[in-house]
Amino acid sequence: MQALDLKKVIDAGKLALGFNPLIQHAFVDVSDVVVVALGVINDPKEHRMAQYELMGENISHDAIASIISQLVRKDVRCEVLSPEDFVVNMKAIGAIRTQFEEETVLRTLGYCNEWLEVRLFVNAFDFVR
Repeated sequence: MQALDLKKVIDAGKLALGFNPLIQHAFVDVSDVVVVALGVINDPKEHRMAQYELMGENISHDAIASIISQLVRKDVRCEVLSPEDFVVNMKAIGAIRTQFEEETVLRTLGYCNEWLEVRLFVNAFDFVR
């Protein structure tokens, strides 16, 4: 969760997102990626044509906000921004610098929100049956 400015989140009491906070993500720490990358770099023959999927615990940002709230004893909630407003915020902190990055983020946010709607529909359909 290196991209999360924890102090800012706690001070504001909100975690700003450009997608539904119920979407679960498998967060992977950068240090874990470094360990795997170094293993491949140090012994490339052993990893020839290999593919690795690094997975963390599936957790939603809503659950993360709840955990933060419990730990700091202060109400922290997710605030869902439009994808466009989310991009404006990311540009303001320098996280998006090019048109390509902006378009990629907007497409990714659209994909996340679209798939959540599909999953909710499928789950509701399964519940009715």
